[in-house]
Order: sequence, then structure tokens, then C-alpha cells
Amino acid sequence: MNLSYESKKRLLFVLFLFLLSWIIYMNSIDNRMQWDDINLLMDNPRYMDISLKNIKGLISFDQLPLFIPSFFWMLDYKIKQNNPSVYRISQLFLHSFAVIAFFFLILNITDDKKRAFLSALFFSIHPIQTEAVLSITNRAVILFSIFTFSSLIFFWKFLKENRISLLIFSLILYFCSILSLEFLPLTFLLILLIQFLAKRRSLIASFLFLLINIFGIFLWLFVKKSPLSEVNIFGYFYYLTDILKLVIFPFNLNVQHKPYPYFSIETIVTFLIILALIAGIWFFRKNRIVVFGISWYLLMILPFWGATYTVEAKSYLAFGGIAILFGILMSKLFNSTRRKDLVIIFISIIFVVMSGLTYARVKTWSNIFSLWEDSLKKNPENPKAFFNIGIYYMMKNQDYQKAVENLEKSISINPENAKAYIALGLAYKGLAFFDMAYDSFEKALMLNPGDSEAYLCLGDLYASKDMIDEAEKYYKKALDLNPYDYLSSNNLALLYIKIDEFDKAEKWLKKSIKINPKGFYALRNLGILYLYYKKEYEKGINYLKRSLSSHSCQYQAYFIERIIKEPDKSKILKRIELELLLAKKELPG
Repeated sequence: MNLSYESKKRLLFVLFLFLLSWIIYMNSIDNRMQWDDINLLMDNPRYMDISLKNIKGLISFDQLPLFIPSFFWMLDYKIKQNNPSVYRISQLFLHSFAVIAFFFLILNITDDKKRAFLSALFFSIHPIQTEAVLSITNRAVILFSIFTFSSLIFFWKFLKENRISLLIFSLILYFCSILSLEFLPLTFLLILLIQFLAKRRSLIASFLFLLINIFGIFLWLFVKKSPLSEVNIFGYFYYLTDILKLVIFPFNLNVQHKPYPYFSIETIVTFLIILALIAGIWFFRKNRIVVFGISWYLLMILPFWGATYTVEAKSYLAFGGIAILFGILMSKLFNSTRRKDLVIIFISIIFVVMSGLTYARVKTWSNIFSLWEDSLKKNPENPKAFFNIGIYYMMKNQDYQKAVENLEKSISINPENAKAYIALGLAYKGLAFFDMAYDSFEKALMLNPGDSEAYLCLGDLYASKDMIDEAEKYYKKALDLNPYDYLSSNNLALLYIKIDEFDKAEKWLKKSIKINPKGFYALRNLGILYLYYKKEYEKGINYLKRSLSSHSCQYQAYFIERIIKEPDKSKILKRIELELLLAKKELPG
């Protein structure tokens, strides 16, 4: 197939954008998962198998807004379970696709390859995009943008060519965007902007897009439940100007910025910037593409009208408007001067600086501690940073004292975070301060009575003190609140093993395995239950073999392999008895 010169040039631009997007973020592939990623994805039964049961579980009003990201997370797990590199490679592919879709969108609406390339390149490598690209839980933002860009491309073509098939493709992609992100969808406004830019209208098409958008708003209201509960009247203005500031001076990027003041000198400055942008729309009213870019940014920040602080990842789509304006400015600068070599050098310097800052930001995201330590330096009153560092000390180093110190600081800044009290309770438990642990778990339930994790922790606390009835009550309460809680099922079974109720233990271990078929502890515990307590050799060996493929701990693997390879059943029992003795006659869950 012979490609025209223009087609080859376009293909070259696409390949360059794809490769540069990868090169800038290549050093993120070996980055560890962050706590938000771990909490959402690690051994979560919802995302561990592409099964009819799991897909049905996503078809509910509370899960539909994340239907498509959930499907992608299932695919990642299917490839190599909880391997962070697989998730990150997927993330880079999706970011590259978003960049290319954005390139083709600008190319279609401007018919200017240079402008489209500069806009897409700015969109790809600007440091403000790093949080969306590096946080796996923010994959939804990228997918939402891919479908939005693609829908706008087909809608633009429909307006120009009036082919119904193009409108159908656009509507399907638009509906996919609604199923990709759980914040207030207002992308219908972009549909109106595209018609303004094309100087053509389609009332029927607009009505169909509006219906889909209303469905998206309904889903958002259902998930959010009380969208007006936390509103900062100045949230929209602060968010808009904060992102602009970070775009121009991307040196203070943070996973959680300082809360907005309700009224200050910043409020006045913010208001003046808004007026300047609106004045820009009026001043450039004859230049529709400039109006399009400014309006894109102003309108796509609207979903954050109630925000109390800036989240960089959420600006991924809105940043497209700024990227459009950048492309216009740079291409106009290039076309209006004779010294094009100086303009090329100037633009190159901008991109080299942006690339360097992004590359450095990726290194900050390399692990949990480095990210949140950096966050704390930039915002010393950041409760989430203290929370995450506290979790890090507890989970990675088992330094419970430092964990307590950081978690107490987090709570002193934000005493309404139930999860912080749960973490504090676990740290107190690690220090054997059981009464203080109990008080922390109870405080968590006062803040959030529906938190199944707090009931699980109370069950574990009572189980560790051999208070069987109380532990059983709390485990069952956790399961009532969260039927997917395979840990409570497993730990309830261990409770029954303690009191020699082996049939009940078998029932709950099987339930845990049904929820999480690859759960190591339930598989291992059921294997030991059959071998040691019920003397059912074949069943026990079978479950132990299954557990081996679900765990990476060398000691546990060594212990199980020696049992499986041991031909003498009496020696198998002695090995298990020794293991139980070392574990204080408990099966750790």
C-alpha cells in the first residue's frame, strides 16, 4: 500500500507521540503500587477474574460508573495477577492512546498538523499529567478522556459528512465514557462546543447526547448519594486557577494540595483570572478555535465546583483545553516570524524542561514512602501524607511506634477519617495496647457505622484474646456489610477451628475460596483442616497444591512443598503440628 506524503507525515507524528509518551514514563514500570492502588486492586475478588459472575457484579448502579476501568483491571490481573509492572504498562499504553486520540481530534478540527502535534505533545509530557498516568486507580480518568476524544472525532466527522454511521459510533463512544468515571459528567457541553466550532447544528444528535449525559448524571447522584454535603462555594474558582498556576509553574506538584480558604486575597486574584478568561472569549470571539480552547478548560473544571482542594489527576481532560491554546500560540509564533530557527529552539527548550520535570516526578512516585514524604515537605499539614507514612511504617517495617506517631498526627489534622482510626487500632494492636486498639476501632465505627473493615479488626482483636462469642459476632457483622469480605470468612473459620467445630470451619473456608478462588490463606487453611483435623488426605493435598500458585512467600512455599512431597502420612501430621506450634497453634489469616 502506497501512502501519500501527507499520510506518511501524519504517521510520523503519531509514532513520535507514542514513543515519547513511553520514553518519558518508562522509568515508572518498576514503580511499586501506592496504597490507593493496593486497597482497590490487591486481591480484590471483583477484579481477579473475567467471569460472568464478576461482570454481573459490575452491572449495578453503584458499579456502572467504573464498568470499563474494572474490566481493564480484570485483564491486568489475568495476565500476571498483582504484578505492578503489568498495570503500569497498561497505564502507559492507555495514556499513549489518549495522546494520539487528542492529536487526531485537534487535527480534524483545525486541519493543521503542526498545531495538532504541538498540542498533543504538550498534553503528553506536561508534569501535571503524572498523577493520572502513575496512579493505577486513576486509570478511569484516562479511559474517560480516550472515549471523550474519540466520540468528539466521530461527531465532528458526522457534522461535516452527515453520515448516520459516524453519529452512531460517536454515541457509543460517548456512552462508554459515561461508564468510565464516577464524577459529574458534563462532556455534553463539549458536544455543543464542537457544533459551535463546526458552524453546524444537529438538534436530534444533541438530544441523544443529552439523554446519555442525563443517565450519567443520574449514576453520579446515585454513587455520590449526598453531592451537596461538602461544598466550597469558591471551589470551582480555586481549582481553575490552581491548575493554571501548576501548568505555568509545574514545580510544586503534590498528590494532595492544601485545602482552599473560603475567603482570602487569593479569592480576589482567582476571580480576576476568571474574568480575564471570560474577557479572552469575548476578545477572540471571531477566532472560534481560541474560544473553543478557553471554553473547554472553563467547562471541564465545572465538575469540581464543590472541591475543597486540587487533585491534579482529575484535570487530565480539562488540560486538553490548555493544550489546544498552547498549540495555537506556538504555531502562531512559528508562522509570524522569519527566525523560525529561534522559535524551534524556544519550543524545544519548553519541551525539554517539561520532559525533565516529568521524568523527575516519576522517580518521586517510585514507592509509597518517597511519594508521601515529598507530599509532606510541600504541605506539612497534609493528613493523608501522615496517614500513608504511618501505614508504610506499620506494613513494611513493622515499626508500630512510628506508625502510631504518624497516624495520630493525621487524626489531629483530620479527625473525621474513619480509616485512620482503623489503622491506628492496628498499630496499637501491634504494640499489644489492646484497650487502645479497641477504642480506635469503635471510634472508626462511630464515624462510619457501615465500615466492614472495622468489624473485621474487632473480630480479630477478640479472637486474639480467645473471646470466641464476641469475635464471631463481629466477623458475621463484617460479612453482613460486605459479602465480598473473604478475610472475615477465613478468620471466622479459624475461630471455629479453635473450638473444634471443623464442619463450620470447612463451610466458611469454602465460602472464602468461592469469593476469592486464589486466596492463599483460605486454600492453605482448608488443606491443613482436611489433612490434620479431618484426616482427609487427598482433599488436603489438593488444596495445598492450589495454594502454592497463589503465594510468593518462600517460607510458606517451602513448608507446603515439603508436606506435598512427603509420602509418609504420619510425618505430614508431625510437620503440620510443628508448624501450628510455631504459630502458637493458630492458623494465621
